[in-house]
Amino acid sequence: MALDFHQLHTPDPEQFSSYIFNDTWRRNTWPLLQPTYTQYLVMVTEIARLTVDLQAVNESTSQSPIGHCAYAIRSKLFEARARIYLNPSWRSEQPDDMEFVLIRRGDSGYSLMLIRRSGPIAYRIQMVKKPVGSSFWVSAEPRTERIILG
Repeated sequence: MALDFHQLHTPDPEQFSSYIFNDTWRRNTWPLLQPTYTQYLVMVTEIARLTVDLQAVNESTSQSPIGHCAYAIRSKLFEARARIYLNPSWRSEQPDDMEFVLIRRGDSGYSLMLIRRSGPIAYRIQMVKKPVGSSFWVSAEPRTERIILG
């Protein structure tokens, strides 16, 4: 069964995930989607929910994107170990716990990206300023998941 553009953005992820990755769908549909859906990246990675403070750590600085402030990020076991730059008005409308995706594991730590979901599609909000330590990431109890970045 092929998915049209509207179905890719359905608010019901269960409907989408049940058949998007089966071999029949890929073989029959993926070549047809290439010109339209090249902006999507499908990857298997670790995802966890972390708490982002509601109060900014500091006001905008010369290092922060224009109009953004630094916010502390906490896990269940650790106090603030990371920071992320966000627009204060956007941050005030979001929940305390937000979804982060592991982008890279390296010698300097784990690089994380804040995402928001719209149906089965995950959209990048912002990268965490500096990599976090492995103990911080593990304490967030990450789970392995296939995501579609749009």
